[in-house]
Amino acid sequence: MASKRPPEAAPVKPSEAGVGRKKVKPGEVDGLSMTIREDIVKAAETYETELEGPQAEWVRKGIEARYERTRLVNGPLLKKEGVPPFPSMEAALKSALKQLTREQVAYMMEEGRPTFSFQMKLVTPSARLDLQKELVCGQPRRLRDGPESKYANLNLFDTIRAKLASRPSSERTDWKWEFCQIDQMIEPQKGDDASLVLEDRAEQMKHSRPTGMRGMDRHSWAALTADLFRCEKGRDSRASRLIDSMLRGEHLQNIRCFIVLDEEGEFTLDGYGVLLGGSYSPGQGMAYLQQFLVDHPWSDARLLSSVSGPIET
Repeated sequence: MASKRPPEAAPVKPSEAGVGRKKVKPGEVDGLSMTIREDIVKAAETYETELEGPQAEWVRKGIEARYERTRLVNGPLLKKEGVPPFPSMEAALKSALKQLTREQVAYMMEEGRPTFSFQMKLVTPSARLDLQKELVCGQPRRLRDGPESKYANLNLFDTIRAKLASRPSSERTDWKWEFCQIDQMIEPQKGDDASLVLEDRAEQMKHSRPTGMRGMDRHSWAALTADLFRCEKGRDSRASRLIDSMLRGEHLQNIRCFIVLDEEGEFTLDGYGVLLGGSYSPGQGMAYLQQFLVDHPWSDARLLSSVSGPIET
């Protein structure tokens, strides 16, 4: 089980080296040897963190392993109006190390828990739902042994579009670093009782997460779905395993992976309480944003966890 979060420590002043929150040099973490990409090693800054050495190393490896991939996936957004420049790997690493807590990383590293993977997500105002659609629809797909197919598609129902556009949201368009559960979406994870109605499941999962960790929102889901669609044989074992198991006929009840976007909150549609959900159908090359009744179990739906934060400059 994850340990309790330690008491908040005061910020480190330049004259208080070694007191309070730790200062970690680019080349080492708590005495552990740490090989960091050349562009990070050359940085003159130090990295502030409260994480223990193995935790900081886990974060660093996760970001290094996935940074180029997530920049590629987000490519369709990089030249769009109003989208800020894509953050550097150094900025993502520095921000994540500073903002993550020991309890959060312990939860992510816990044995038997579905894997957390690093991604960058673009957080947009509700009026810019076009950017989530552009991200998903801009992904070329290559499934199994076939040639590269046409681009993916996202079906965003008008009723949901109108609901989302009318809700309060961030007024800015910003990049955030994120660690999100992507692997092993076939079975519910521990802490998620799929026999309960969806509303109770979401509340149960909320209370099982460490402070500061969240579920899924539309920005996280769009980045995750775009990554899964950009599947190239031999290069993305995570997506390939998921798709291959479906195409072999396994887990037919989950041929579309339903992911609950619990962070979007409950709203009323046609007089019924609903939560927003995203589904992913690799065989059809389609993704959907749709609604799920909160008083129904939806045993095929999955509740995933994430943790994210702003990029500090």
